[in-house]
Amino acid sequence: HSIVADLMPPVSPDRAPHLLAAGRVTEALLPLYTGLMKRLQDHPTSHAAHRLRDLETSVLGLQLPPSDPRHGWVLRGRAALELARGDLAAADIASDELIEGSRTFGWSKGESRGLLMKCRAARRRLELGSAVALGVQALERAQGDAEEARVFRELAATERLRGRIKASSDYVREGRLKAEGTPAIEGWLWLEITRIALTVGRIKDAGRSLVKARGAFAKAGNRAGYCAVGEGYGWAALAEGDLKGAEQRLTTAQQAWLEAGQRRSALRCLQRRALVAAEDGQHERALQQYRQVVAACGAVGDLQLEVVSRLGVAVSSLAMGDRKGPAHVQIVLTDIQNHGLVDPDVARLMALASAIDPSFRAGAVAMYRKLGRPVDADRL
Repeated sequence: HSIVADLMPPVSPDRAPHLLAAGRVTEALLPLYTGLMKRLQDHPTSHAAHRLRDLETSVLGLQLPPSDPRHGWVLRGRAALELARGDLAAADIASDELIEGSRTFGWSKGESRGLLMKCRAARRRLELGSAVALGVQALERAQGDAEEARVFRELAATERLRGRIKASSDYVREGRLKAEGTPAIEGWLWLEITRIALTVGRIKDAGRSLVKARGAFAKAGNRAGYCAVGEGYGWAALAEGDLKGAEQRLTTAQQAWLEAGQRRSALRCLQRRALVAAEDGQHERALQQYRQVVAACGAVGDLQLEVVSRLGVAVSSLAMGDRKGPAHVQIVLTDIQNHGLVDPDVARLMALASAIDPSFRAGAVAMYRKLGRPVDADRL
């Protein structure tokens, strides 16, 4: 085992089991940690949980002093794992412990990483104002260009959900400057540019940024990035009105995400497939798919997925003649408004609702205007 480990790159995650078997526990810590964080992106959470158990057992077994930064690796790994599992409360607890430990013992990068994970959890709860505040704090404490780029990307995503497109674009621009030479982060920033472009209806720009993202992920060999690009082409096809192409691409992306163990991302594809069905007049199918997403949302910790899918259920029911449909649509719209969510899928669903019940037209027009799409608003 020792010889095999020495033949591998120093931080290769594959070294960890060989180093542990050889009794070289201290050397195994970094490969365990890097393996844990990498597997969270493109494997089921059970794989990362196994790595976290090995890391935590090894750190405790070495009886490292409380000030040793490798205790922070365990806390960051735990926070990231809980976030991936969708347990946002547990992720916040681990993030708070990481922040406290970093402040007490001076662990470099720990505080900004803890704040960044709290920012992500807040965004997934649609606590968008809090998410921005946490992101700004993380940015102030970030160390190194790569860390700053990750925070800029998170801030861009949050501001996009608030309909603050200029702020989102500015954050992406800053992130790209910091991400130069780090292709994986560059790829995720190009995907955020894709989302921004599709939000405001610039389909050609979205296509160009997807090509850039694909190239960056090819350099990085990033499996999750490939899945995300495939999903992005599904979004673009839907935006172009190519419903058949959108269904095909989103179905393929959904399967790819499932194979990578990323249930939340797979559900996001299913939600978009439901929108494709709704726009194609297949309301029964749309209703079934939206209900599937709503039923599963609690396990993945994503309120945006939930509220948009609840709106999809209400609009599909309205289209199928449900007399309570208008009231149900209004209940969900009030929830969306209370969270300050500005979302192109919400606009499309409201447009579908307004075609059935003209009382929803004003809301659909207002949502398209918030998205910076006056031409689409005027068409309604």
